[in-house]
Formats: sequence, structure tokens, C-alpha cells
Amino acid sequence: PAPPSVEEDDTNGEPDEGAPAVETGSEVAGRWDLTHEAESSGKASGYRITLQQDGNRVYGRGRKYTENGALLPAEQRTPIRVDGHIEGQYLVLNFTEQGAWGSNSGTIRWLISPGGLQGRFASDARDGSGTSVARGVR
Repeated sequence: PAPPSVEEDDTNGEPDEGAPAVETGSEVAGRWDLTHEAESSGKASGYRITLQQDGNRVYGRGRKYTENGALLPAEQRTPIRVDGHIEGQYLVLNFTEQGAWGSNSGTIRWLISPGGLQGRFASDARDGSGTSVARGVR
């Protein structure tokens, strides 16, 4: 399914209206659709996050919206928070996702490129590591 529309986006009033999608360089502030695909299970988790940038520091929050391509009901859209920094051509974020089961945390390391962000994630969840890709939302 298509990513959630702005009307469906419930990132708790974050300043994302009109936030720019990233085209090039190290400016990463804006709204992103990200997908983590776990190596062990092939499970794909989709998130919509809003990043803010202050110099090299990057932080933000969002929600999980899809699992294996299926849109999750509102009550299953778990919140995620990220905080990290830019290291040269890379964005490194620590994340915490809070769900009914408790929380899981980990790290995302993305290469910043004109086409978006791509790299890997590692977490303390059962599906502990895999690929991670994020595309700017217009």
C-alpha cells in the first residue's frame, strides 16, 4: 500500500508541514519514509519519521506504519524516537521504539546520498539487524 497520507500522519504535531525532502548534501531535516528489512526473517517494517537538524546533531520521532507492506491499524502504530549525528557522509542514529511488548532500541547507519538514505540497522529486537532505506517525503 501507499505510505500514509498527511491526514493519516499522527506524529503528534511535529513541525513537518512543508518540511523539505532531502536532495543532496548533509541536510537531512524533513519527513522520511524508512524501511527496515531484517536479514534473519525477511520481515519489512515501515516507518514515517520527521527529522530535525541542528548542525551535525539530528533528532526526531515518528511511527511504524507498515509491516511486510500491510498498513497497520492506528492502535498498532508504535512510536519511534531517534537521536544522533552526521559523521562525514553518514547519518548515525540511535533509536527507541515503544510497543505493547515493551521497547527495543538500536542504531541506524545511513549513507547520505541524493536519492535518500541507505545503510543498515542493528537492534536488540528478535529480528536484530538488516538493511535500512529512507526516502524523503514531499
